[in-house]
Amino acid sequence: MPVSVANSQLVYDAMKSVGVELVSALPETWLVHLIRIADEDPDMTLVRLAREEEGVGVSAGAHFAGVKSAMLMQNHGLFQAINGIVGVSLLYKIPLLMLITDRGSFGEGPFDSPLDFTLYDRCITRGIVGGVMPVPYGNGNRILQTPNSFIISYEMIHDTRVVPLDGRPHIGRGIRQYLGDSRGHFEGDTLVIETTNFTDQTSVQGGNGNGLRHSADMKMTERFTRLAKDVLEYRITIDDPKTFTRPITFTQPNTLTPDGDLLEYFCTDNEQDSAHFR
Repeated sequence: MPVSVANSQLVYDAMKSVGVELVSALPETWLVHLIRIADEDPDMTLVRLAREEEGVGVSAGAHFAGVKSAMLMQNHGLFQAINGIVGVSLLYKIPLLMLITDRGSFGEGPFDSPLDFTLYDRCITRGIVGGVMPVPYGNGNRILQTPNSFIISYEMIHDTRVVPLDGRPHIGRGIRQYLGDSRGHFEGDTLVIETTNFTDQTSVQGGNGNGLRHSADMKMTERFTRLAKDVLEYRITIDDPKTFTRPITFTQPNTLTPDGDLLEYFCTDNEQDSAHFR
């Protein structure tokens, strides 16, 4: 089932229909709508966890108190909670309802052709947010500036964006691009870049461009502010009413290394093996 507000509401209504009154969860991109709905329901108790295993104890306590509960987690969280599941729920035969998102590096499938894989899996792009969020390697960005353009290159997947600063209008709405259409201007010492004309094929909530997909109507606003000689603050706001109930903003400091360089990133689209991913 694709992640959306509507589908999350269907799942939530099903939980409520069987009498679930308590939900425990960690923050998770594919469960974000479900967690928000539970948080906003005055008749539902939402317990925020630090570790998945804690949810087993929460559900056990709720069971002995006569309250029906559900645990929400990713599939890798199931392994984090396995000791609690075996040592508490199975050993003492305590009912445990778990809703687990099935996440893998290749998405939800099916894998009938290369188009069923993510753009990152196919070495095409990680998207704008995926290009700046820290991951284990390949985190370098190169910034160049001319009188009329701001240019940023991302080390991994070798994307480069050329952002006009000369006041030209956006391209027509009928033209859609993975990295959108960006226009920049300065507000004091801050460079502000507004981007529209996205596709719906990239994500904004996960490392390497994975996670919850946004809609093609998303508007993105980036702000670059130099706070010190070696610190560049990056602030980005995501405005996509079709996907999120309100705009999302996050900020991260970037360390400037004038003598640094981007390493070569080699990645090639393999269109021969999709038949083996079943």
